[in-house]
Amino acid sequence: MTQLKHYSVNPVYFTEPIDISDGDCVIVTLPLHGIFELPDWTYELFDACDKKGVPVFIDCCWAWLQHNFNLRLNHECIDTVTCTLGKLFPIEGYRNGFKFVKRKNVAKYDMLYSSNRLGNRMLIDIMRRFPADHLVSKYKGKQKFWGEKLGLPVTHSVLNCHGADDLLWYSTHRMLANDGLNQKLFSIVPLLENHQMLVDYINEKDLVF
Repeated sequence: MTQLKHYSVNPVYFTEPIDISDGDCVIVTLPLHGIFELPDWTYELFDACDKKGVPVFIDCCWAWLQHNFNLRLNHECIDTVTCTLGKLFPIEGYRNGFKFVKRKNVAKYDMLYSSNRLGNRMLIDIMRRFPADHLVSKYKGKQKFWGEKLGLPVTHSVLNCHGADDLLWYSTHRMLANDGLNQKLFSIVPLLENHQMLVDYINEKDLVF
């Protein structure tokens, strides 16, 4: 929202696909940030945009955290699909990713220029070494372990479990409720980062959950 306002664009949130009007442009993150799932209105939105000729820009930056992610893109309205790689690799400073765009919309800047060619080359090398499902493959067993220990159902996102009400205060995503996302996710990243140390402590103290 802040970035769009920088370009003198006054964006508004849509609540339902019927909110989309002629002359609009839709920007959406899929999976949806805050719940890390495809909302049940995804294809209804695409159908509405197809009928009204509304272009759709999709950011798939959270796809790397999904156990399974399948998004059908065979809709005329879909103009651009982007994906930053900063959620998969610790490369936030590179500001790198990739995008798919319809050929008719490819500009010379897409073909001839790059803001960080060294970063691009390093990123290609990283991608060749680590596949797209690297985080899920590495942490899905640990996600299940902590979900069972805490009595929390796992989510489609490997870095989260569904949180109980008494854990919401500790949720790193609780502030997103201000954007209309009334979700109850509990981040288990600290548990994943310190997994072996915590397991050793549990075993040493013979703790029972």
